[in-house]
Amino acid sequence: MADWYYTPDRIEYWLEHWRELEQLATCSYPAGVPSAVPPGRYGYRLSDPLRFADVMADIERAWASLGWLSLDYKVVEAVMRGYLLREVERVYHLRHGTATEAYQCAIKRMARYLGWEGGEEQPNT
Repeated sequence: MADWYYTPDRIEYWLEHWRELEQLATCSYPAGVPSAVPPGRYGYRLSDPLRFADVMADIERAWASLGWLSLDYKVVEAVMRGYLLREVERVYHLRHGTATEAYQCAIKRMARYLGWEGGEEQPNT
């Protein structure tokens, strides 16, 4: 993916829709459907599940870069599992707003890890 693909907004979207991303990355086409897909440059086209699997792998690499003992890592993990930030604060006995700050910081660190330079975000494609 291009450096501008992994903006903080895009990473936040995928983290908050992690279960859906997992389903998209693991679904397979029924028999016969790939033959109906127009061929690409090499006579075939990578399926959408492979593209989503690439997105998952990239985000997981960026998540791992946070360090598994850090609060940022734990907050991101909780969001990926579907927890709300206020629930994270309650579970970890955090001051109000601490989980939100850690989450926003983690998202930006993950985006930078994946090549985002903090400039203007590109439109969704």
